[in-house]
Amino acid sequence: MKITYKNTIEEYRNLHLFYKRRNKFKFIIPPIIFLIATIYQGIITYKLYDNYNMIGFKKSLIVTLICGIITVSATLISTQKGLTKLFELSLKISLKLNSKIILGEKSIEIKEDRIELKLQNNNKIITKYKKINRLIQNEGCIYIDLKSIDKGWLSIPIIPIESFENKDEYIKFKELINSNIKEL
Repeated sequence: MKITYKNTIEEYRNLHLFYKRRNKFKFIIPPIIFLIATIYQGIITYKLYDNYNMIGFKKSLIVTLICGIITVSATLISTQKGLTKLFELSLKISLKLNSKIILGEKSIEIKEDRIELKLQNNNKIITKYKKINRLIQNEGCIYIDLKSIDKGWLSIPIIPIESFENKDEYIKFKELINSNIKEL
């Protein structure tokens, strides 16, 4: 089975937003661990000052907690904005260098043991079924979710649902890939 399609910049942005939302938990864990460590350090400092009857132990705890919360908030905000800026920069550079490949016509062919994504410059990205997690439908497209992205985010096939001739072809496409994934 062979499907020919073109992608838009918006489809790449939707892909990025999807993966950003899906992996959000990975970016939240380190700041939370840091906050817990900061609170723990504040409590230790509080106990230390309290045991030796030193002045300023309450202020020390409050300052430690405020610094921890500010640091965690700044980390969370900068990480999310930084990832978006990095993706936008990457997309801009890729479009300048390879706009015909990125936005040009592509075809995806389902073979017995692999999927072949053929780009406009006749390059092929071959993906074995064992490297595929699942199919994801999002924003009018199907993403072939890969276990690891060896060749960068451009190697993730984004197939617009409108590129299928009819609903039967769309269903057959999904069934072919899903059955090959489940066999492994």
